Amino acid sequence: MGGYRLVFGDGHEVWLKMPEEEFKLRSAVWWLADEFGRQLKHDREITIAPIERASLERKWFIIHAAGLVLQRQYGEHEYRAKLAQHWRGDWRIENPFFAKLYDTAKRSVMYVYASAAKRDGFIHRNWMRSVSSVDELADFIATAPFMDR
Repeated sequence: MGGYRLVFGDGHEVWLKMPEEEFKLRSAVWWLADEFGRQLKHDREITIAPIERASLERKWFIIHAAGLVLQRQYGEHEYRAKLAQHWRGDWRIENPFFAKLYDTAKRSVMYVYASAAKRDGFIHRNWMRSVSSVDELADFIATAPFMDR
């Protein structure tokens, strides 16, 4: 029941009616995931380096990284408002803001994956499923100096 409450509520209670701002935020995330997913598929098709291809296997790492990048740039509440502005689906990778967001998220995932792949005992499948991988990504994005540009 916990997942249901998270998807259709605030994590504690199920909403009878989703608040408008929450609907707009979730709609924007859906559009972002759709657009980034298309771009990621394209990037995987043209990427030759095996380590880069492997790092781009899961769309949700890129989506999560994009959220972390926005949180760093705008703060916890402001990033949600920034996303919610685009709830009607005006996320296009051709837009310089979204192209940069996608590129920054993708490069972050690729870097963290490539660093992990150098460790003894690295197993791709385990990395993709590990909470510690998500934590490493969050730590990298929180501290990477190029994020401030």
